[in-house]
Amino acid sequence: MDRTNQHRISRAVSLLGLLMLAVAVLLAWRNVREANRAGEEALLVCGELRAVILSAPPRPRPDAPPSVPAQTGAEESGAPSETREVVELGGRAYLGLLSVPALALELPILETCTEDGLKHAPCRYSGAASRGDLVIAGHNYPAHFGALKQLSAGDEVLFLSAVGEVYAYRVESMETLEERQVEEMLGGDWDLTLFTCTVPRTNRLAVRCVRAEI
Repeated sequence: MDRTNQHRISRAVSLLGLLMLAVAVLLAWRNVREANRAGEEALLVCGELRAVILSAPPRPRPDAPPSVPAQTGAEESGAPSETREVVELGGRAYLGLLSVPALALELPILETCTEDGLKHAPCRYSGAASRGDLVIAGHNYPAHFGALKQLSAGDEVLFLSAVGEVYAYRVESMETLEERQVEEMLGGDWDLTLFTCTVPRTNRLAVRCVRAEI
């Protein structure tokens, strides 16, 4: 191979490397922008949602259609059959507010779990607080569930439902599960599970909680 061809190949490889770097930077910038927007939106919704819940708890929607199975990525989870009580804000239905004092974290919780919904707030993946089997999924945005790994056993978690009921929990344990371990995620005698993707997104961190006295 002559030097001219070697130079061309070297130049092409360099250009390809620069292109890949530019794409990586663009994706990282987009992710940071998306995470920041999600955090700002959560702050705004929390204030409005809390005001609505505490001023006039909503009644169940008698005409609400059955919930569809929640979905995060390739998995689907069953949805409970009971009619839900929610607060409607900005075209979205919220179950209530989740508070984690140890992280100075407060977040609105959407009624159903979709890829689009997760970009705005954590979502009910399955179960219900009233039944003692609520599972909540959230992206690992810094302002959403990104700090769950900092929790310790005994930390308090609070959930304010759309009808003004307060459920208190304490962190019992934390698990790292593979992406396909859906049954393990939903299994066990846990009153509340919070989960998010790890970094990189190869596994999932599950925070297991049990009911506590208020």
